[in-house]
Formats: sequence, C-alpha cells, structure tokens
Amino acid sequence: MTNATNRSAATMSGDSDKVVDLFSGAGGLTLGAARAGFSVCCAVELDCHAAATHRRNFPETLHIEEDVSRLTGRRLNGALGLRTGELAGIVGGPPVAGVGLRNGFAIRNRSGSS
Repeated sequence: MTNATNRSAATMSGDSDKVVDLFSGAGGLTLGAARAGFSVCCAVELDCHAAATHRRNFPETLHIEEDVSRLTGRRLNGALGLRTGELAGIVGGPPVAGVGLRNGFAIRNRSGSS
C-alpha cells in the first residue's frame, strides 16, 4: 500500500489530514504533501519573496512570515484554531542553498564558471 493510499484510508477513518509546512519556501514540499493527500493548513517562511510566491501558489493556506525559532506551538495552534488531534503533522525541508540567488549560483552558472 502506498503512502497516499495509507493517508486516504486514515483520512476516511476520521484522522486529521492537516499539516503545517515549516521553511515552506515557494511551496515544493507543500505541493508534495498536497499530492500525497494532506491538507497544508499553514506555511511558515521568513523570506518575504519566497512567502509571496507561496501565497500565490497556495492562496487557501494560512501564511506566517516569521522566524520559525520564534514561533511557539501555542501561538501556531492559536492562529490555526485547531483542537487536540486535528493536526496530522509538521513537514519541513532545509533551505535550497545550492541553487539560491543569495549565494550567487545563478550568476556563476550563467558565466560558465564554478
């Protein structure tokens, strides 16, 4: 049985399908979670440009532009209005530093240098 099938069966049994995406970026992991049958109810991203892209890609998601290290579970839960057991999990991925503009990747690749 695949993860998507497991998730669908769990959702039908009344278990929550809601997840929060930390370090959401433009939404690659959010898209994967959604395609796996989860409902991404919140995305947390510090970078305003990435958050704006995520907001365009996933307009139904609650967006919090904040440093994750300053976000508490109590505050997150309050913003979402969830009751105990309504959150299936938290997903998150590391920054995509190897391809980010901040490290000059795009500029180096255009010039052909490494």
